[in-house]
Amino acid sequence: MKIGYKILPMAIMALGLSSCLKDENIENLEYGINEDAIESNRIIELPSASGTHVIAASFVPEDKDTVFSTLTVGLASKEPASEDITVNLTLDNSAAIIDNWNEANGGELVGFPSDQFSIEGGLSVTIPRGSRSVTTPVKIAFNPSALLEAQYALGFQIASVDQTGYLISGNFKDMLIQFVAQSAFEADYSFTSVITGGANTTTTEDVYMPTIDATTVSKDGIGGYFSGYTEYTFNEDGTITVGAYADATKGSSYGATVVESSYDDNGFHVKFTILGGGYTFDETAVRN
Repeated sequence: MKIGYKILPMAIMALGLSSCLKDENIENLEYGINEDAIESNRIIELPSASGTHVIAASFVPEDKDTVFSTLTVGLASKEPASEDITVNLTLDNSAAIIDNWNEANGGELVGFPSDQFSIEGGLSVTIPRGSRSVTTPVKIAFNPSALLEAQYALGFQIASVDQTGYLISGNFKDMLIQFVAQSAFEADYSFTSVITGGANTTTTEDVYMPTIDATTVSKDGIGGYFSGYTEYTFNEDGTITVGAYADATKGSSYGATVVESSYDDNGFHVKFTILGGGYTFDETAVRN
């Protein structure tokens, strides 16, 4: 049975953002082959809409088999494909890709155990003649209940291209797929924030708060007043932990300290300060 999933907003740090048409290996002349492919920009890549090397998708962790169709395999070129292009992907370097991401981002992703998923149809995909890409060609079958055990991931890499005259991107040859158990707190909320201290105002907004992990959701902005990024973690003891940051990379923290908090099936209430108590946010969120 197929069940739904959601592609998450990228509250995940990118491993690299440069375009494949400005591929570092091409600029540095490190390939040493296929000058004709360099000249015509016939580069095979794994692009993503966010420009990152990560796709994160959340799944309801139910005991029901599902098939997740993912990845885009693209041709970065001046012209569409003049022939069918067969691109062979591999998971052989999955562990290294995951380790590199964990090291760069302080993550705790774990390789998806091989006995808990399968690839339907294999890892050879075709960019059709006349196209520049093929979307969601890789089908990963698994049971989402497994996501309650760990933060699983798979690292895909372009291994080879059957046809001649193409180069594999140096920047966009890898893609990390992160599988996330959808939080029970992911929902649309009517949000009210009473702000005191450095500012004295009340804001109201309707916001969708997506999953970060099984117990954490996020929203853009802080209190509907400041730009930035906020995460809310719902603890087993009934309290909430808040993180307030300059942006979703969480590189710069505003030092959120929770004063009081509670939650139930209808929403949550949290009062917290930032910047050493300079601002206080008294927030109430009601599920829509």
